[in-house]
Amino acid sequence: MIGRAVVAAVVSVFWLPGVGVAEAAPSGGNAVPVPADYEYDPARGPVHDYCTIVGNDLPRVDFRGACARHDQCMEVNGDVGYDLCHDAFGKDLIAECDWSFPAGPDRFVCYALAAAMEESVRVVN
Repeated sequence: MIGRAVVAAVVSVFWLPGVGVAEAAPSGGNAVPVPADYEYDPARGPVHDYCTIVGNDLPRVDFRGACARHDQCMEVNGDVGYDLCHDAFGKDLIAECDWSFPAGPDRFVCYALAAAMEESVRVVN
């Protein structure tokens, strides 16, 4: 998958553990929490598995809430809501970057990862 390869490249080349000066916010939680009514069940398909393209174990940032909201949007809006869902997804990813990295160069690396993730879902859908 081209989307997964792009995201993997951003993570592996630019976001190695210990690189940069910013650390993820230490207090836990997320800017975009997983909705309480989200049903995580990968057996039900790609709208129930957080982030199909990227995976859910990214270093120092947790995009599961943004991915879950995107999954729910895609499930409800189907073919007619792709752009709406993708736009909201991009904004949620950026919000998570801002929350996780309040300052420092890692914030901009996170933005690059967010952009790659958003573009990946646009290509796939």
